[in-house]
Amino acid sequence: MKKLTWLVAIPCSAWAFSIGAADPAGRSETTGSHLGSDTAKRTVVQLNEPTEIDSILRLLEEGKNQEAIAVARDYEERFRSATSADEPSLREGHYYALNALCIALTKGADIDGALAACTEAIAIFPNRWTAINSRGTTYFAARRFDEALVDYRRALEVAPDATPASETIAQNIRLTEQRIAAPD
Repeated sequence: MKKLTWLVAIPCSAWAFSIGAADPAGRSETTGSHLGSDTAKRTVVQLNEPTEIDSILRLLEEGKNQEAIAVARDYEERFRSATSADEPSLREGHYYALNALCIALTKGADIDGALAACTEAIAIFPNRWTAINSRGTTYFAARRFDEALVDYRRALEVAPDATPASETIAQNIRLTEQRIAAPD
C-alpha cells in the first residue's frame, strides 16, 4: 500500500462520497459519504490506500461511473478469490473493496448491487462506521429515508467521537431527518 494525499469529497447531486482506510495516526477510518455536497467542503486527508481505490475515486469524480464500477468489481473480485481470506490484511482490504464497490454502484444507480456490497462489507467488520454510513447513503439515494436514518445512527454509534467522521455522519442524520419531516 502507498500513502496518498488527495481530496476526499466527490460531489454528486445530493451527496458526496469518499473512501479511506485510516487517519494519518492510523486510529480509524477518516472518510465516508457525506450528504449535502452542495455545501460540503473538500478536505485533504492522507490515506493508506491501494492505487485501485484512488482510481475508483478519480473515475467517479470524472463522472465515469461505469468505468469506476468495472474497476471496483475487479478489485473486489481479487479479494474474493484470495485463497486465505481469513488473513487480517485480506479481510481489511476486502472490506474497503466492497465499500468502494458500494459507492460506485450507488453512483451508477444500481441500488440493489450497492446494498449487497455494503451489507457484505458490514458483515466483515460490523463495528466500522464507513460501510454502514455508505449503505445509509445508498438508502438515501433510493429515497428510503427511514432505512438510511437507521444506518446513519448506527454509524454514529461506532464512529470515533468528535472527529470529521462523526461530524459527517451527524450531518447525514440531520439532512435525512429533514427529508423525513418535509418530503418533496
